[in-house]
Amino acid sequence: PFCVPGEPQPERPDSVGWAYDSKRDRGLMTPGFYFIGYTSGCGAIEGSGGYALDFNTKKFSGPDDAAGLPVPPDGWGGDGGASFSVYEPIGDELVRIRTGPRLEALNLATKRWRLIPLSRSDVGRNWNPVPNRMQPALDVQGRAVYWLDAALALDGKTLASGGSPALIKVNLANGAVTVIPLLAQHQVALA
Repeated sequence: PFCVPGEPQPERPDSVGWAYDSKRDRGLMTPGFYFIGYTSGCGAIEGSGGYALDFNTKKFSGPDDAAGLPVPPDGWGGDGGASFSVYEPIGDELVRIRTGPRLEALNLATKRWRLIPLSRSDVGRNWNPVPNRMQPALDVQGRAVYWLDAALALDGKTLASGGSPALIKVNLANGAVTVIPLLAQHQVALA
């Protein structure tokens, strides 16, 4: 529930990661972006880190370590870092694709982050995708996460990443990137 005096809760979340932790029956919320400084005024203890929502007690725990979500080594990253996340039940990991790009996976049992830089061989070092704006999708059985590399650059005519619009598959075991070209009817119109 929102706005319980004396209870912890996130401070005005905007573009944040929400993932269902099926092992513990809870929701995990990670920054993303919070409207910092805009509190509810109801007496709740509000913050802007990672939170867990227990579906049985209907209470938040957090931020960060108090929710079992230690801050990643380079911080949560805010609006430009990694806005979305998924829970991968086989590895018991909270997974984010961070701008950079980088795979960030938090093992929820050990509370340790695994960080793997991602690269595309067809674009090389010029690949600069904007995964923080693309909701990832999880393939549990295939142990992979997918997201669209289709964010337009500021000019509105080219991709921010320097590549062609594609579905990106990231192997969760080793960070290997597979580029899956989009069909012509699904291509982003580039001028």
